[in-house]
Amino acid sequence: MNHRFRWHERLHREADFTRVIRQGRRVSASGLILWTHRLPEGETPPRLGLAIPKRYGRAVDRNRLKRLLREVFRLNKDKLLPGVDMVFSALPMSGKPRYQTIEPLVLALWSKSKLLSNP
Repeated sequence: MNHRFRWHERLHREADFTRVIRQGRRVSASGLILWTHRLPEGETPPRLGLAIPKRYGRAVDRNRLKRLLREVFRLNKDKLLPGVDMVFSALPMSGKPRYQTIEPLVLALWSKSKLLSNP
């Protein structure tokens, strides 16, 4: 399995972000918010978008969270169903997020949204 995070696995256009947030389902856990929208064609790979607001904290903190979310997606994207777009957002969290705390949160959100191919 190729674990690269490729161009076609990212949300780029504002219209895509808007569609996911307006038409998709929202779930949250421990300050992490996930919107998901399933595409009708279903054969495209899952795509990730990140919308971390300034109220989360300093730019360093926002960028660290985005790096961790991309890494979790990159290493676990083979567990996801095809044809789903997702956007992550976050509320301010206590303490510095670590991979060991973010990965279980993301997997729980994916499970709650029924996005995992083998739950």
